[in-house]
Parts: sequence; structure tokens; C-alpha cells
Amino acid sequence: MAELVRPVVFDGRSFLITMCVRGDRITVPAREFFNALRERRLMPNTGAPPLAEQPRYLVRLAGVIRNLSEGRTISHSKTNYLGGGLWEFREWGLRLSFFDTDGSGIQHPQSPAGWDHWSGTHVLPVRSLNEELRLGFGFSKQSQHTDPKHLAEAWKVMQEDLSHDAR
Repeated sequence: MAELVRPVVFDGRSFLITMCVRGDRITVPAREFFNALRERRLMPNTGAPPLAEQPRYLVRLAGVIRNLSEGRTISHSKTNYLGGGLWEFREWGLRLSFFDTDGSGIQHPQSPAGWDHWSGTHVLPVRSLNEELRLGFGFSKQSQHTDPKHLAEAWKVMQEDLSHDAR
């Protein structure tokens, strides 16, 4: 079987940011999410920004990810810990899961570096993360709590992606 090549989003000074690939070796959920925002296809009643503003929020989300890849400080309000080494980027009601990896296929979850009372989120432990961050499943969020089906899908994407490394 041919070597899997993950799409590279940013190759920064601090982190290589790539996109997860599903078990079928074809589907790239983060790319689908980015395309839906660029093409104004996320329905606003799902927690997404208004259709006309979606490309602008894609640029904002990409800016946060790029800043992290370059080692720049990002606001604690732009990330949140979902547990077990799975994190999410946050912008408006948009969420994009991510995790760090050493490329071995084994996840070594990093605990949050603390709690930021101002933003009400866990602090991303930037200095202890592996050099590759993989973007997983994107979704829009309507309420305070993440829909269990979105969380389950984010976990599934992470596990399917990591299974490619273990081969």
C-alpha cells in the first residue's frame, strides 16, 4: 500500500500542522470543514456564523492555527481541552478538533497546563506538545456543551488517522 500523505496546512517554526485522514485513506474531514466555510455551506441555525461571514471566520480560524504553528501566543479562549489528548480550536460557534502526535500511531495525551479563569478554558500545554498537530473533525456548536455525536466523531477521526501511523 502506498504511503499515506497528509495535507499540510502550515509548516511553522514550532509545529507542523497537518490534516487527519479517515480510515478509507481518502476522506479529509478538516478539508471538508474548511471548504464548507469557504463556500458558505454551514447553516447558521447550527451555531455557524451567518453565511456571508463564513469565509471571514475561516480566515480567523486559520490565523489562530498559523500563529500556533509559528510559536506565537494564542488566546486561551481559542482552544479547549476535550479530554484524552484531544483539543479543539474555537472561533464563534465553530470547532475544529486537533491533537498532537509523534507519528508513531500511539497517542501520548498531554494534560492541560492549567485553567484560565478569564476565558473559562484549559490552557494548551504548548511547550510539551509533539511537533506535529493534526486537524480532525470540524463542526458548529449551538450550546455550552459539545454535542456527544460531534465529540464521538472527533474521537473516531483521531483513532482512524492514528491507525495509519501504526502500519
